[in-house]
Amino acid sequence: MHGFSASADPAIGDDVRTRFGRIYVLVRELTGAPVAEARRFLASGMLLTVMSSMRVAGPDAVSAAWATEILADLSANGD
Repeated sequence: MHGFSASADPAIGDDVRTRFGRIYVLVRELTGAPVAEARRFLASGMLLTVMSSMRVAGPDAVSAAWATEILADLSANGD
């Protein structure tokens, strides 16, 4: 999370962008997923990462109605 936030700094951002790009390419290569599916997979993962950081998702989650709604939608749609 800190790396993404600090990506305006060229010393950090170049590496963060390269590594995130590698994840994207790896997802496409290993799964054969089309661009839209790979994007949705990464987007859902980033959403869950942010929600976990806010402690509204995960084993010690703080209850938040909006988070419960999003998590239910992710589960229902297989994201």
